[in-house]
Amino acid sequence: QDLTLFTYSREAILEILESHHICMDDEVVVPDYLCSTVIDCILPFTNKIIFYNIDHYLKHDESEITGLLSSKTRMIFFVDYFGVETCVGPALQDLLALKRIETH
Repeated sequence: QDLTLFTYSREAILEILESHHICMDDEVVVPDYLCSTVIDCILPFTNKIIFYNIDHYLKHDESEITGLLSSKTRMIFFVDYFGVETCVGPALQDLLALKRIETH
């Protein structure tokens, strides 16, 4: 496997967006709890940023995410907060694969 290391998360995010050719018509789904650096990285590619909620246990609601997805959704970001691993259930994984939505 190829492995690329980045000094800053913004460099990694930019590489992900560029390598998947995200453009202004595309929607990118992100958690509502993240720093503005992530948003600042996405905005030059698309201003169609869709936010999903993170609860006080740092978890997402998969039914909410499912409802946010559209034919224009190209990518979704999941974040591991403070060492708490984000788990994506099999039903959501299957839906994202079916819709060809990139996960990062």
